[in-house]
Amino acid sequence: LNTSWHGAPYEPPVRRMREMVAAVRELMRALTSGRDARAPGRLYDIEVLGLRRPTGSPRPEVPVWIAAVLPGMTRLAGEVADGFLDHPVTSPGWLRDTTLPELRAGAERAGRDLPEVGGSVICAASADDPEGARRAAAATVGFYASVRTYVGMFSEHGFAGRLGPIREAFMAGDTDRLIDAVGPDMADAFTASGTPAQVRDKARAWEGLADRLWVSPPHHGQSPAAVARWQDGILEAFHAEA
Repeated sequence: LNTSWHGAPYEPPVRRMREMVAAVRELMRALTSGRDARAPGRLYDIEVLGLRRPTGSPRPEVPVWIAAVLPGMTRLAGEVADGFLDHPVTSPGWLRDTTLPELRAGAERAGRDLPEVGGSVICAASADDPEGARRAAAATVGFYASVRTYVGMFSEHGFAGRLGPIREAFMAGDTDRLIDAVGPDMADAFTASGTPAQVRDKARAWEGLADRLWVSPPHHGQSPAAVARWQDGILEAFHAEA
């Protein structure tokens, strides 16, 4: 995706992100305080001389959050980030047993506290059509299950045998077949979908694991009107909890 879709270099990802975070922080601090900026690195080697702005900056720091799935980037988030953002298709058990230990290891290596943790979940709620909500959520699970990077996570959850049919359906552009290949149990493992009450109950599984929860609507195979419907469902499910 990085190289073919975006024309951006990928290797080595952890070093690249480490240098990027350091460069962003140095540029913010230097250019908002009226000094030259120097961020040396092997991948990002930045020097900004003589740039001064006539107006002040409201703040010299912005929080840097890192999103990660695999262990190396997760440890880096624990080491240098202000916050960690989990992937939208994981599970509370995966966050607890696989992700948070790596995040803690990174924080301990740097001698710092654990950064703020943002859990994440695909959410589709409908009081009138809970089955449609589950199918919409399953389509987005199938979209992510077609990506090789996530094979380990889906396999560890017991769904290795479904990945081949999911990938075939995705490449064929057959959303209904993709949803059927995912199945309701796989969708339930990775999403909060169904009635608003069922969605709220599922979301409570992140309590004690995440400091905040990022809920996002299904998107794969969904029209703009359908995405708006699922966005309204999120509001319906959670407005009373705010």
